[in-house]
Amino acid sequence: INHAIIRNGFIGIQAQRFLKDNLALLTIDNTIIENHTGMGIYSNLYNIKTSNSVVANCGNYAVALTGGGEYLFEHTTVANYWNGSARSTPSLFFNNIYQNPTDGIYYANDFFFEMDNSIMYGNYKDEFDTEFYAGTDTTYIFNNCLLKTRRINNEIFSNFNECLFNHDPKFVNYNEFNYHLDTLSPAIGLGNPEYATGTLQFDLDGVDRGNHPDAGAYQYVPIY
Repeated sequence: INHAIIRNGFIGIQAQRFLKDNLALLTIDNTIIENHTGMGIYSNLYNIKTSNSVVANCGNYAVALTGGGEYLFEHTTVANYWNGSARSTPSLFFNNIYQNPTDGIYYANDFFFEMDNSIMYGNYKDEFDTEFYAGTDTTYIFNNCLLKTRRINNEIFSNFNECLFNHDPKFVNYNEFNYHLDTLSPAIGLGNPEYATGTLQFDLDGVDRGNHPDAGAYQYVPIY
């Protein structure tokens, strides 16, 4: 999925493997997924790579990665300021459990997630949660990201590298679904240039990130 706008539905993208052993890969590049009453991205035991994309304004999880799988999110903005109803779920949720609808048995699967040079923020008290069961490899890591979460303690701090926590990213106007960065955004310059190479040298608008990339899908420019 490239250069797409997926808007005003229940679930923007739903990708599921149903315990089948396959190498299915979904790539989502330069795409806006927003204004869904349910979820923006919902996966179950899938392999998803997302870059230069915005997932925003969802009534439930903005991104729910369940049942295990492999996920890479680069220069992605997850912004959830949903006000269409009371939201009781975080923007970003992981788990490694899948229930087989045929026999009702629960299966735990390996889970890997990496997010680089990205933003995950919203108006809920904590925008990140996990539910992992023992017996499988479960790894998640955030590099050079701006995140809203209370899950900062000595036990899991190693999951976060060069991240900024609980600072308003100062979008230009999230009420009008404008997730470009304002002049005083703390996400400006937060990115690592090692994660902004190749096609990621340019943001969702085609702006060159140069040697000082910002976190999120948009590089700051003073015209917005």
